[in-house]
Amino acid sequence: MAAGQAAVAQRLVAIEGIDGAGKSAVARETIKLLQDCRAPVVLAAEKQSPLGRVLCDDVLCMMPPVVKTLVFAADRAWTFAACVQQALDNGSLVVWERYVASALVYREAELRRTPDRLTMRYVRGVNSVFPNPGLTILLAIDVERARERTQGRTQVYNSSFLASARTLYDRRARREGWAIIDAAPPVERVAAQVAATIKEAFAGLFP
Repeated sequence: MAAGQAAVAQRLVAIEGIDGAGKSAVARETIKLLQDCRAPVVLAAEKQSPLGRVLCDDVLCMMPPVVKTLVFAADRAWTFAACVQQALDNGSLVVWERYVASALVYREAELRRTPDRLTMRYVRGVNSVFPNPGLTILLAIDVERARERTQGRTQVYNSSFLASARTLYDRRARREGWAIIDAAPPVERVAAQVAATIKEAFAGLFP
């Protein structure tokens, strides 16, 4: 991965959404529905690097925004360099659950609530080495429903924070032309819509 690489990775799909939107489950199910792809399909996600162990919810609760910015970027960089770059170079279709947009949205939501010396300019700079995805899909869900899905887990962010993040995601999605899919239905139905959206966007890869 280099700063001078192409600004857009055409065969990279990012699945975004607030905590509780069902991103992990939907991404796994979506991969199953893309088996007819003419190119290999690779699933990537946060916390796949050796840094994943320090990104557990209990630790995240104690991390200041600047540390989250750096650790998540390092985690993403490791995954990109270790497997995603080669997959893209080989023509694979990469589906990445929670990519750069999550870093930008969550840090902006934090800084709006608690001003800090950390700036969004810095956050964007740290993440500028990553290419933009060819397709971004937002799993949209009400905060109340999302919180129901995460009951029993350590809550890193409260409802007010998630509402702010949801608003920021919605604005970015509309501004940048993302696909927006209702994440409230069962996982299988949501994944079917996500898979259909991917197949439409990359029609040349599917029969």
